[in-house]
Amino acid sequence: MSPKHAFLLPFLFLAAAAHAQPPASLRADYDLLQRWRFRTEPAAVPAGGVRWSVEGATWIFDSGRFWMAEPTSGGAVTGLVFEGKGRFQMEVPDASELAQLRRFAKRPDLDRLDETFSSLVLRTSGPLPIDAIGTSPATSFKVNALARDRHLHWLSQRFFDADARIVASLAMPGDRYLRADMKTDSHGWLTFDYDAQRIEEIHVECFNTTYPWVEFWLSLDQPAERDERGRPTSRWRPAVDIQHVDVAADLTKPGRDKDWTAARFKVGVRLTPRREGARAVQLYLANFAKVTSVSEGGRPLPFLRDAIGERSSVLDDRLFDASLIVLLDQPLVRGAERRLDFVYEMDIRNYVSGRDWYPTADNEEVIIPDPHTGRLELTLREKHEARAMGRQEESGEEEGRRSTFTWIVDQPVKMLTFSFAERFHEERFTNPG
Repeated sequence: MSPKHAFLLPFLFLAAAAHAQPPASLRADYDLLQRWRFRTEPAAVPAGGVRWSVEGATWIFDSGRFWMAEPTSGGAVTGLVFEGKGRFQMEVPDASELAQLRRFAKRPDLDRLDETFSSLVLRTSGPLPIDAIGTSPATSFKVNALARDRHLHWLSQRFFDADARIVASLAMPGDRYLRADMKTDSHGWLTFDYDAQRIEEIHVECFNTTYPWVEFWLSLDQPAERDERGRPTSRWRPAVDIQHVDVAADLTKPGRDKDWTAARFKVGVRLTPRREGARAVQLYLANFAKVTSVSEGGRPLPFLRDAIGERSSVLDDRLFDASLIVLLDQPLVRGAERRLDFVYEMDIRNYVSGRDWYPTADNEEVIIPDPHTGRLELTLREKHEARAMGRQEESGEEEGRRSTFTWIVDQPVKMLTFSFAERFHEERFTNPG
């Protein structure tokens, strides 16, 4: 057996074990990973260094030390911290992306990425640069200050939860996630991010501290899916196809701020899996939606959604991660429809627009491409009316000072919307066709 195959077998075994974990165990692993504990005894870079390549990117660890992450309950080691002397190299075959890289890096003569680094925080659901299984058993773990600081930066500045994404990846057969955050000598912290769920899996990011904002220096298809010019050829391949959305919204309570309403939503989402065997579903929801429960068939399910606003005094404490990962009792079966029910609350104006106000499978790369039918049941305070898309049922149900109205959307649409107010000014327009 080749050393490469010997290295991969433990990972494949651990990945298979993770796919079989019950949701409570996956949730416990998430809580463990968010402690950012790593071995107290580092492993030295061996003589001759370590060379590691992933999807066209290469890391060379010349000298220094590795601290391995605390394993999950299934034995998966999902990251490491490196300090020492290293080098990151990556070709950029796409001329358009290379032009963007030159502009961001402010180096018009740049023809590839070739950066030295002194520190690296790596998180991944796949193999590591060194075989964690082969190192000596750990006697203790503690919070690693560098890992903690980088994770808190990702959460509070970039609104990204690497721990949740890794747990989801461990629960999805065939998935892979990798994030390598490097302290480079030329550009400060530079991030290589590989996400198999994206259309263009590879990102290189740099955080602009002046504005502040994340700059996407590169966005590339994985090498196997590029054309001869290095251009992407992939298409959107969502893990699930949303078929129907049932919405019951209570719009009778005032919000925390003037002219806002504290909307309470009960939303059922019927979806059809397009892949086999996943024990997790990654959906997306507005950052200000506070999810109180997720269930399937009346059974509560654990979910992963970080309260980002509570991590920084400069953020609104109502702010959450846009990603909503649901951990499932039973694995998904391709083509077999499932329904998930969500309860959440969110302050809104007198309308909702777009599609992020209810759970969706769309990520930041795509714009409302998934048509679905729906049902909207809106409960309003006294003297308020509503308008919504679809076909309104004949009459509303009145209860005290509240009225409930229902609209049916029986033709697939790309988004569901509604508005409510004390009065409306309406005009009718007819378009040919």
